[in-house]
Amino acid sequence: MSSLILPPIKPSHYRPDIDGLRAIAIVSVVIFHTFPTQLPGGFVGVDVFFVISGYLISTIIFRSLEKESFSFLDFYARRIRRIFPALAFLLLGVILLGSLFLTPEEFKNLGKQTIYGSAFGENIFLIRHSGGYWDTATEMKPLMHLWTLAVEEQYYIFYPLLCWILWKVKKRVLPVLCVLWLVSFGFDLYQSQTSSIVAFFSLHTRFWELCTGCILAALVNPSISSKGLVQPIASKLREERARELGGGKIKLLTNLREKRNSIGSVAGLVFISAGILFATGDATYRPLLILLPVFGTLLLIIFRDSWIKKKNVLSSSPFVFVGLISYTWYLWHWPLLSIAKNLNGGNLPNYPTCFFLLLIGLALSLFSYFIIETPIRKKAITKKLTISLSICVFCCTLLGLLVQSLDGFPGRLGDSAAAALSSKNTFPKQNKYAKVKYGCPADLEFCWAPENSQPSLALIGDSHAHHLAFGLQKNWGKQFLLIGHPGTPPVKGIISLKHEKSSKQPLMSKALDTVINDPDIKTVVLSARWHYFVNSKKGDFQLLDYKNDSNLITLGKLLSQTISELVMHKKKVIVVLDVPQIPLNPKNCIKSRPLQTTAGNCTFQEDQRRNNDAKINEMIGKVAKNFSSVTVVDASKAICDQGICFVGDGVNSIYYHDDNHLTNKGSDLVLSKILQQGKF
Repeated sequence: MSSLILPPIKPSHYRPDIDGLRAIAIVSVVIFHTFPTQLPGGFVGVDVFFVISGYLISTIIFRSLEKESFSFLDFYARRIRRIFPALAFLLLGVILLGSLFLTPEEFKNLGKQTIYGSAFGENIFLIRHSGGYWDTATEMKPLMHLWTLAVEEQYYIFYPLLCWILWKVKKRVLPVLCVLWLVSFGFDLYQSQTSSIVAFFSLHTRFWELCTGCILAALVNPSISSKGLVQPIASKLREERARELGGGKIKLLTNLREKRNSIGSVAGLVFISAGILFATGDATYRPLLILLPVFGTLLLIIFRDSWIKKKNVLSSSPFVFVGLISYTWYLWHWPLLSIAKNLNGGNLPNYPTCFFLLLIGLALSLFSYFIIETPIRKKAITKKLTISLSICVFCCTLLGLLVQSLDGFPGRLGDSAAAALSSKNTFPKQNKYAKVKYGCPADLEFCWAPENSQPSLALIGDSHAHHLAFGLQKNWGKQFLLIGHPGTPPVKGIISLKHEKSSKQPLMSKALDTVINDPDIKTVVLSARWHYFVNSKKGDFQLLDYKNDSNLITLGKLLSQTISELVMHKKKVIVVLDVPQIPLNPKNCIKSRPLQTTAGNCTFQEDQRRNNDAKINEMIGKVAKNFSSVTVVDASKAICDQGICFVGDGVNSIYYHDDNHLTNKGSDLVLSKILQQGKF
């Protein structure tokens, strides 16, 4: 590499119609992201890109291998020169935009995305940290779209080596590619049913699309496909039939050939159009659906000599130009829309604003293409250029790491807002004193009591008991025991299969037994995110009894049994009805963005409470009426007043950390109002 000086590629085999195909792909993707209801299947444009990439890269590799001039250093140096300039400009630009418009939490997440994006691992990031391509939280990630670039770059890592090995082994390229196509498509079909997120974003489930183009490149290469398939077949047929029918019939055969090509190209356009117009966001059936645009692209690449070429459709200047800037436009169109969604509560802004953002993205892509990419692509590939571009992208990685490690630079907002946005529930989950004194199992997550104390009250439940502990300690002034486990209501007979390591150890039952068997504990407070169990799916929990009842009825029966046992052991029982789950981002309640001039919405209607809370509260009330020593406290009364619920004060305090957990401020507010009622 030290002596490598390569001239710019001269496109001796350039096909303008393929750039026209790129134009169809990028326009469909951009319209889908900008106006999703107008073109619901536009996302299949990325599948068109995959087929084109597979075909072009394979063609380059096979021709180099055929000429015995293939070089791994040459291949990767050219990829770096092609991809890195625009990518580095994008990452730097998006980080700048994020510093101006995103909250610290959003900016911190952008930093993490930048690390993955610059390392071509965005698809892995989305598999680990998203709910899928159509998930609202995913759409609010400004670099989400780099998952396609990650798939292609991961493909570039192993595919050239595979081709080189197969070429050396008697050119067994074609049969191996066909086998890999079948294996990848099989993986896609299987994982679309078991994990649609993995199926959508993974290389091994997307490889069959790239491989479709690879197989075509192998078929038209005479050194690989000795039978001369696809384009060569037309020439052979013409020669054979000319000999049989005489030279006068050649014109007839030529017309038949042109009709065949026209039918093939029209079919290709129809297949792609069908995918774009009729595809939906149901990823379960994606592999079968994506066959349409994949094979449509294949047909358009094969049947290039048709009326489409004669009419100069795909090869026309507008199509070619859009195709040439498609990579850069793809990079820039999405971040602007995503940041707008962050500013608009997860929703796209109105049509005029979306159209304006589309134009801004196009302008940025033109700047990138003409000012950054084109001058660099005209340069000869040298060691210095390759290393310089690599350093630029690596610096983006370091910048992303800095943003993440500094929690999104909350100081951008001022001390008061930064403190409010960092609000969480900081109450400890356990301490050694309580674990030893009460013999809490090692897996029990909540087990805390003041050092050398003898609590008379136990707060028991899941994380919605834990988030009350701060306010209880601050406002009650007496010693208490916090005990319980996440994701499990404080009743016997339920095991959370998501939160307990062993289904043979019902942790909440053990916690309740600890409280029941301690004579010093006179009062027991039961608190939980009750609807988490009521709305759970089959397989989330293991039930010891009442397996045939609905979750709501089961919870009622188990709660009644648990309270009965507590009362039998002379315990006063207080059941806390849950705080409302909120339908908005609590951190938007204050000035959370550098350029924000006013606070966001801090309220919502109480009738917007979700998850059947009314039915759950009614059930708990009916159970409590059966016991004279049981009190029901509604925590939502501290948050809601006359049908309006508050998530913060709009100045420097927020009451929720996320959509259902209280901050220290929220815990303080709720417990102060509950204790004012004198029910503890």
